Amino acid sequence: MVVVVVAAAAAVLVGAAVLWWWWPGGGVVALSSYRHVAPLPPTHTLPLALPHLPPPLSLPRLTP
Repeated sequence: MVVVVVAAAAAVLVGAAVLWWWWPGGGVVALSSYRHVAPLPPTHTLPLALPHLPPPLSLPRLTP
């Protein structure tokens, strides 16, 4: 049980860090401003596109 809670907390923290880093105006822009270099444009998005997922399979009807 403790392992599940720790794993869930770690997943939430990693997800929050990724969102903060890649969100427009987030970590990348904040760090680049801190380093006194030109910030990235606000249209910066995730570098990897999500794979195209097939439509959900329809389950067979249980009624005749």
